[in-house]
Amino acid sequence: MSKVFTVRLKPLYGESLSGYILSVALANGIDFDEILKMVTIISHKIISKRNSPYIIDFSPFTKIDLRILASLTGITQDILEGMTFLNLYRKFTDIMDSKTCIKSGITKKRIIKDHRQFCPYCLREHSGFKLIWQISDIEICDVHSTKLISHCTECGRQQPYVSNKIAELKCTNCDTNLHQMEVSQIQNKEVVNEQLKFYKYWEFLLKPHLTLCNLIKGMSKEKSLIITFFYACQLGKKEFKLDSVIKLFHYKFAYELLECVYDRESPTQIGRASCR
Repeated sequence: MSKVFTVRLKPLYGESLSGYILSVALANGIDFDEILKMVTIISHKIISKRNSPYIIDFSPFTKIDLRILASLTGITQDILEGMTFLNLYRKFTDIMDSKTCIKSGITKKRIIKDHRQFCPYCLREHSGFKLIWQISDIEICDVHSTKLISHCTECGRQQPYVSNKIAELKCTNCDTNLHQMEVSQIQNKEVVNEQLKFYKYWEFLLKPHLTLCNLIKGMSKEKSLIITFFYACQLGKKEFKLDSVIKLFHYKFAYELLECVYDRESPTQIGRASCR
């Protein structure tokens, strides 16, 4: 198999793993699905262009043997993982499985998985399909201040998450060059500045080796985050008053968080000492 990858590409900055595999497939004259067959974990259903291709970026370890992919591409497994949303999930949980990744609130509400978002000008400059573009909060390109698009400007067809045509930077329906499409620049500075803030927040969440809070002794990452969140909502007040904090939110949201912290199996009182 190693002979197949005669062209070993280096990942582009911010490039998604799925986008990288598309580029590798094109450079080596191989069908995208053929590469997936090579690296799919034995006994697992093979991912394909039509069968949940977004999993490559969401929870690759559940379907793909990243060690094989690393061997074929000459790229370390850590770098390959960094091209996915794994670093995002690791900020919030210690449990890494397909159910946690695919069915989490983050995935359902914040990540676009049914089509490909892109900036024609970035594609023109050989910047690849960026992972951060698949986040619903991100609506513009931070380099060109243009709105990200997912449809062909010629025929209107929405572009799928992966396809051989996408690898060639062509519309899957009419073959129009995606990188030659024209998109108007956003003139509203407030909109641009707000989007740049979103970029900053999400780039932090996608970075490896960065944590949202210190782990509290005897607590999971989820519980540590919730307790730290409650204390942060007090805005520096010395005495912790849970009732006052709860009033800041919708009661259902607040009590759902409390249920995660205080349960029958391991009842724990929220105390200031826990957050030190």
